Amino acid sequence: MRAQNADRLVDVIKYQLNQRLVLLQKLISSENKKYIYGAGMCAQNTCALLREYTIEAEGFCVDREYYKENTHIMDRGVYCISDIENDTDDIDLIIGFENRARAMEVIKRYSGTKVKVYFFEDLFCFRSMDYKFFIENIASFQKAYELLEDELSREIFVAHINSRISNDYTEISRYDSKLDYGYDFSLLKIGEQEVFVDCGAFDGDTIEELLRYTNGKYKKIIAFEPDEKNYDILKNKIADHENISVIKSGVSDIDDVKKFYNDGSLYSNFVDTGLWGEKTRRDVYNDVDDYISVPVCKMDDRIKGEGVTVIKMDIEGSELSALRGAEKIITEYHPKLAICIYHKGEDLFSCINYIDSIVGDGVYRYYVRHHSDNITETVLYAVPIN
Repeated sequence: MRAQNADRLVDVIKYQLNQRLVLLQKLISSENKKYIYGAGMCAQNTCALLREYTIEAEGFCVDREYYKENTHIMDRGVYCISDIENDTDDIDLIIGFENRARAMEVIKRYSGTKVKVYFFEDLFCFRSMDYKFFIENIASFQKAYELLEDELSREIFVAHINSRISNDYTEISRYDSKLDYGYDFSLLKIGEQEVFVDCGAFDGDTIEELLRYTNGKYKKIIAFEPDEKNYDILKNKIADHENISVIKSGVSDIDDVKKFYNDGSLYSNFVDTGLWGEKTRRDVYNDVDDYISVPVCKMDDRIKGEGVTVIKMDIEGSELSALRGAEKIITEYHPKLAICIYHKGEDLFSCINYIDSIVGDGVYRYYVRHHSDNITETVLYAVPIN
């Protein structure tokens, strides 16, 4: 049965040109001098992208405090931004960093000047979701949409799809919750006696926020983290806490060993997730084969009888397989769920539809909230009704 006031998605999702391609076309047509603003890995990634489309920049530029004379990157010089501003020629300035808020400031700074600013949203996300993908999966998208509890959830769902299709994140950025925490603990009704399972615990950032939110009160915390560096940092952080265990493993729908990109970052992920499609962020770093083997487990097998009350997942596109591996826990205990659904286009519908298929009607209320000014941190919350 359709949710009250739920639209037909086909009527509210816009057919739009991918803005990355629009900007590339404009740069190809422009005869202005071109500079990439930044000198880090993202700037080099930007340079590589431009070269794929035969667009060659004059060089890179940085702020005065980062400028060093006679520096070259990718056979191009690095200049001071003030020197670029003083150039008498018209300039195309291409943002070469990921910070969206800072990019918006740069665009505003040069508005109405001879410097035209270009910003490619989320340069590292090569797996764009186009309108064709939406149409091919319209029934699954619609089913997920109709399960959502409130109008805000449906608005965010639509905004996320539109932003993914267009590669312009203006629409989804308007829904940034701007919370003091990375997750909406209030929506989850987090209390002081939770058995909290953190899948993709990273360096313990969510656990630290949970402890702050509950004034350090909890029943038990179980963290899963396969990345070696993150695991070590997390173990040190929780050394003085009781009833917190860290399991050096990933979570999946099997008990096995998987190939894993182990780089100690937020982006550590399993090789087989298809997270960035055929062309991946790993190609940029030239470490496409730089992986290790790590254990993965089904939560149903690893944490039996724990009376789990909350599960959080941010595991770089492996959320659905992890949910499948926790089917018994979910159907028996009905824990509160906070599941990241922004890594892949299908995550928007696959996670909620799977949860609903195993628990049935009358168990959960489903909400979607967004916690960033870009396409990341869109989270599905499943809150038990009773």
